[in-house]
Amino acid sequence: MLNKEKLIYTCERDSDFGARLIDNLLIPLVKDKERMDSLFAQKLQAEYGHLLEELAPEWVHGFTEQYIAAQLFGPRRLLKAYMPDRRIQNRSSRERSFLEAKLFNPWRFAFLRIKEELGRDFSRCIMC
Repeated sequence: MLNKEKLIYTCERDSDFGARLIDNLLIPLVKDKERMDSLFAQKLQAEYGHLLEELAPEWVHGFTEQYIAAQLFGPRRLLKAYMPDRRIQNRSSRERSFLEAKLFNPWRFAFLRIKEELGRDFSRCIMC
């Protein structure tokens, strides 16, 4: 049986951890240390420069952050190299556990199709 209250709690907690640890800590850290944003921007411009002119700057910024997150949490697991960083180690044990769990469950991109609406903010999906 689907426990919507537990799902809502988990989604909100993970969103909060994600904002604090990924958006506000790891992505800026990787941008600073790896210059990955500049490298990705060069690749993006070389491949899709003609399309980028038509997009709002916030879209390009979003693509860049998604790329960095994919490097951190995808098959490359760049996160592993950053776990010993004092800024990570100084976080709470719950926050570190959240990140450590990401090492064992790498992100992957998937295309989904909504099969059934289950109510506000919930759907049952199938992979395409």
